Amino acid sequence: MVPIRLTTELILRWCGIALVTLIIIILVKIPQNGFDPKGFVVVAINVMIFWNMDYQLIQYFRRKYSLVSETLKRLLYSVTVILCCTFAVHFTLCFILGTIGLIENPSLEVALFFLPVSLISTCMVTTLYESIYFFQRWRQTAVEAEKLRTQQLRSELEVLKTQISPHFLFNSLNTLVTLIEEDQKQAVSFTQKLSEVYRYILQNKEEEMVTLERELRFTESYVFLLKMRFADNFHVHYNLPDEYMTCYAPPMTLQILIENAIKHNIVSVAKPLSIEIFVQNGETLQVRNNYQPKTTTVASTHTGLSNVRRRFEYLSKRDVQVIHTLTHFEVVMPLVQVQDYKLVVAS
Repeated sequence: MVPIRLTTELILRWCGIALVTLIIIILVKIPQNGFDPKGFVVVAINVMIFWNMDYQLIQYFRRKYSLVSETLKRLLYSVTVILCCTFAVHFTLCFILGTIGLIENPSLEVALFFLPVSLISTCMVTTLYESIYFFQRWRQTAVEAEKLRTQQLRSELEVLKTQISPHFLFNSLNTLVTLIEEDQKQAVSFTQKLSEVYRYILQNKEEEMVTLERELRFTESYVFLLKMRFADNFHVHYNLPDEYMTCYAPPMTLQILIENAIKHNIVSVAKPLSIEIFVQNGETLQVRNNYQPKTTTVASTHTGLSNVRRRFEYLSKRDVQVIHTLTHFEVVMPLVQVQDYKLVVAS
């Protein structure tokens, strides 16, 4: 004898059969004839047969038309076949129940009288299974979409990290060669800062968020290297109080925005580039630079700023704002507090 495996669906099915039987008895039979044990048995048999029939047909059409694009076809075919089978099985069942004496004086009129019971059973079962199936598919689709979104964000971040390496390293090595010839002590400091920058990139390449303190230390090392290249033509001013150092930001956020400012603006003796990094009202982290666009067109994929926006939106559920005026370009990011980040990690 093969043991029956109690699955969630099997338990749901037989509990549902009992529940639907009671509902139909209360709504249809009792108001007309009072409680009738024989009528109860007839209804129970109807519900049991139609529930199991509907379940098998629904499973068949789900296997046959399993693609999302075939949903409409699956619904049309399954509903049509289930209704046809309901009518056929109902009249056959009435004849059988009449033959064994559970239905008195079986006739077409009696069969039509009990038809609503069969149709109610079928409609309730089909609606229940399709609702559960729709919710499961919707949840599965949402989870898969979120996974794809996360993977895409990670991929974009990895692309940004590899993009910084060739150009930045090339410029840094050129600067280092010049310093070795002119100022060996300064060359040592430059080399130390360069190693700190790449150590940070390697250590945090898998992190979604880092503390503002760690991000700031990395940014200062990165700015030190840029200052060697641009000298007094480039300035970065910080206004980040200590109480906000435990807040969070996606790694390399400040570096991306500084690099973006240098890429699109003139940096010269006549037009020095000035960047401000500050906390506003304890709610936002802002990066602002004076706007002095280059006269030549700069090839850009806009990946950097777009990545910053999407990472903040994904990790903190809040938007990044870009304010662009005739004199300034400013990026306003949410200041992610410790409790906010814990909620993000938990979700």
